[in-house]
Amino acid sequence: MYLVSKESWSLSDNSCGMYDPLTFPSITGEPVDRRSKPRLALPLPVSVRGRDARGKPFVIDTLLENISADGAYIRMPSCPALGTAVRVLVRFSTSSDISKGARVAAHGAVVRIEEHKLGYGVAVRFTNHKFL
Repeated sequence: MYLVSKESWSLSDNSCGMYDPLTFPSITGEPVDRRSKPRLALPLPVSVRGRDARGKPFVIDTLLENISADGAYIRMPSCPALGTAVRVLVRFSTSSDISKGARVAAHGAVVRIEEHKLGYGVAVRFTNHKFL
């Protein structure tokens, strides 16, 4: 049973419907985003715990670049090894009071590393997460 008719979600000349970015053709020739979950791009505070490329344990407080239900992209000053297991704690607040805002704790693995002028961009795919 549909609560909303299928026609409500389709695009037409006189509607403001949503489209599926996986099937909508690219008019500009730009690559189509094929991620399975939408991303939220906000500079949120994040703590990352894991081991660097040399196996040395680290805890880094930094900023998140973007997050989805499947993972996150984090700027970091040091470089963990590809495949490294990490723990991530994201605080959904920009307040300096660490007790404010919802928090999400997640376990994941480093799936991509990009070198930048001021450090590294690290993509983490979550294996599980929990709201605190």
